[in-house]
Amino acid sequence: MKRTICITFFAVLTFACLSFAEGQIAVQPSNSKSVDDSINSELISIKDVPSQPGKISDDVRYELIMNAFTFPPEIAKPNAAILISNKSVIKHDAGLFLAKRNICHTCGYNYASWFWSKSGKLLAKQMVNEESDIFDYKPEETKKRWLYYIKQLETAPTHYIYNLKIPVSISPKDVREKLESDGVKLFFLSGESMSYPSVYIWHRTDTYVGQNANDEMWKNAAKANKKKSMAEFDELANKVESVATVITRYAINYISIGKAGNYTTHGGSITLKLEQGSDFEKIKKVLEQAGVESKDITVKEQKTYYAQIVDPSPNIENIKRKLKKYTFIEDISEYTVEFTSISDLRRESAKD
Repeated sequence: MKRTICITFFAVLTFACLSFAEGQIAVQPSNSKSVDDSINSELISIKDVPSQPGKISDDVRYELIMNAFTFPPEIAKPNAAILISNKSVIKHDAGLFLAKRNICHTCGYNYASWFWSKSGKLLAKQMVNEESDIFDYKPEETKKRWLYYIKQLETAPTHYIYNLKIPVSISPKDVREKLESDGVKLFFLSGESMSYPSVYIWHRTDTYVGQNANDEMWKNAAKANKKKSMAEFDELANKVESVATVITRYAINYISIGKAGNYTTHGGSITLKLEQGSDFEKIKKVLEQAGVESKDITVKEQKTYYAQIVDPSPNIENIKRKLKKYTFIEDISEYTVEFTSISDLRRESAKD
């Protein structure tokens, strides 16, 4: 019997909550008819509950069902996936899976559904815990839909996800052009900006509230402190932009929020993706001059990054033979949890 273990640490909770927003994953067209052609006959019709269906852009091309990597599902191969290219099926799934959900819990998520455009842009995502999730819109039909996919993912997946290790000297655009010209479907699960160097800045903002403050005073102080914190982060990011070209400015990731003695506090971080060749010494200097301690500044000079392909073959040796002529690929491996950075995906979600 399956058992769901609640994961209560904060990082997973934050990521789980953000999973109702947007994120990314990779896809490739499928020749399988088992999903596209037969699933509609498996559904049941029930009376709608008072909730609105989810929506997806008409530009949608693929849906990918896969391991969510925040709670271990019962999949023989963790990189297994189901790829759907039938637009009517995708639209129906989007209506069910992307409907508004107000629940965010601390249990892990075993499965995810990702929706991609024709150009490879992520349009939306949703994650689910098969045992504990409750759906507001067409709950029985949504549950049945998920269970259908989960059974197939666990027993007869249509595709498998593989990592390609790429040097930063080859841009994501060039990689896409080189591989797709030969019919290889390539995507960037953590976003194309993962190929750029980055600077991570930790910052904390405190406001004194007082020993005898009432609840209303604490509420107002917390609201004002968050506003102040966001302004300070904005100023720090602008400092970096004064000495370097910022490719992507991610949303603030708050980790420490609440009361600290007589103070209300907001502690968090912001990550900036930078142009190749950025001068990290200049970046550190302007941040330290702005009051950031050196221990709160982390720089990462990216030398390689990962792209992914989705292929029907479960045998990695077949993939290596297929891609052998692409000599710029440094390594090929199965996509597993070790290649899934929760913080990276959370930042990618938040920036949109």
